Amino acid sequence: TYTTRDAITGVSTPHVVPPPSDRDLPGNRSLFGRLTATYTPSNALKLTLKATAGTQRTGSYAANVRPWRCVTGASSINPSQPCGDDFAVQQNPLPPEIAAMRADSNRYGGQPYTRYNARTATARVDYAANNFLLTSITNGQYYRFGATADYDFTGVPAIYGDENDNYRAFSEELRAQTQWIGPLNYMVGFFYQRTRLRFNRASLIGGSEDTSVDPANRYVTISKFSTTRGETRSVFGQVLWTPWPQVEAAAGARYTDETKRSFFVQPYVNRLAAGLFPANTPLNIDQHFNDWSPEASLKWKPRENLMAYGAWKQGYKSGGFSNSGTLATGGSIDVFTFRPETVKGVEAGLKTTLLDNRLLLNLAAYHYRYSDLQLEFFNAPTLTLVTTNIGSATIKGLEAEAEYLPPAIRGLRLRGSVQHNLARYRNFIGPCYAGQTAAQGCNQPGPPPTNATLQDLSGKPLAGAPKWTGTLGFDLDRSLTNSWGLGVSTNVRYSSRYSASPVAQPLAVQPSYTWLDASIRVQSPDRRTQVALIGKNLTNRFVVSYASDSPNTPPRGSPAGTLADQAGIFLPPRTVELQLTWRY
Repeated sequence: TYTTRDAITGVSTPHVVPPPSDRDLPGNRSLFGRLTATYTPSNALKLTLKATAGTQRTGSYAANVRPWRCVTGASSINPSQPCGDDFAVQQNPLPPEIAAMRADSNRYGGQPYTRYNARTATARVDYAANNFLLTSITNGQYYRFGATADYDFTGVPAIYGDENDNYRAFSEELRAQTQWIGPLNYMVGFFYQRTRLRFNRASLIGGSEDTSVDPANRYVTISKFSTTRGETRSVFGQVLWTPWPQVEAAAGARYTDETKRSFFVQPYVNRLAAGLFPANTPLNIDQHFNDWSPEASLKWKPRENLMAYGAWKQGYKSGGFSNSGTLATGGSIDVFTFRPETVKGVEAGLKTTLLDNRLLLNLAAYHYRYSDLQLEFFNAPTLTLVTTNIGSATIKGLEAEAEYLPPAIRGLRLRGSVQHNLARYRNFIGPCYAGQTAAQGCNQPGPPPTNATLQDLSGKPLAGAPKWTGTLGFDLDRSLTNSWGLGVSTNVRYSSRYSASPVAQPLAVQPSYTWLDASIRVQSPDRRTQVALIGKNLTNRFVVSYASDSPNTPPRGSPAGTLADQAGIFLPPRTVELQLTWRY
């Protein structure tokens, strides 16, 4: 049962929680269509139109989230639910009489769901004349997202939410590129984009109720509404120089200017939560960003089967506004805003074929430094996913990959790769994890107005960044009778251990693992028809890609230093797919 307590009368009312309508999750149902049309009225002019539309529905917003690492081995909210490495999730629908109060919650009678509808169209015009190529790319996008979810990830009905968002964007890009025979060529371009996001969410927490308000808000604890409108203008150019047939040098730059206007308000807060969250306190902010990002590269091809390259690059990711954030009492607009992210670095490598082109070998090394790296962080106490900035981070590593065609076995290809990656925070004073004490590092003074204590994460590894990864596999294609083809493929992927928590929570460590994919396929003699049986994660390994503190943990009144349960977002279990391909 989910018991509500009326803020006016104090009367408690139990509501029966029905069973899920579908015990099989995620229960994906999707339908997508794509149309591509081209028109070439002359050798110089080509027009291309691409349009895509689709809809997707799943049985739960959190179908791949479960209590993963807990101090006692079981959920602190629901001790009957063990934490660990298995594909068991517990999701509760909303009681029908509560769901009926809100259109988004009542779409499927209170059953958890997500719905995603998207449309996009792109028109491209290419005109080639007088050694120039002129290109225009016009794009329009739209999506609508809706969901009702159980957000405590346990078998105890405690936290629900519904959401309704929509997004639209329009962009235009113009490019002019020379096609001269000489050693120098140029490219210049302009890009413009306009966007709008509307975000709506309501949270039902801990049985809140108020019979004196609009029925749509009767069981709501807090509702949020936010919009962001953006406009981007960018100019870019590149110079390509080929002084000799074996050498190619390129240099370019992009200048970007952006404006964003955001609005946020919490239209309704249950009176029992009024001391925690202010209602009808609108926030407005205008943001302006600009960036200059140059890059340069050099390629050297001393012979046909060997190429060396090096590049210096600088990149930029826009700043913005966390529309899903929550305004707590005493909070400010700074909780929602985040700065642009920039990166500078170098990479170099070799690409070669050996042994009469039977061995392909690629080697690469890279070193990048991020400034104001954007980090998504789930704030469990406020049930919000917000974006914050890391002072700086460094990512460096080595990569090697190889493919080999054994001469003794026709149709066999062996392949493998290995990567060594070191990703560390260089300068990051960030959020503490729930239950972290001063002795455990939660001892850095935070900024006003809240002055929330922070921790120094400098030197800690980035989340989801194993030191070692590698793959090993093969493809075998043979001809059967009547020229039908048979193919078999396998791929083994290895990852060393890594932290799944962006704030270095000590429980949230994913151990090293090995992952096996395999497939078998049959192809017709004319190659127009193929039937394939595809298996992924055949060893059924449980792998968590991201972890965060679970809401409402540690329970109120727990001793200092009691760590919160870790909710893990896990990758899909063993999946088997039958695929039919027909080319006409």
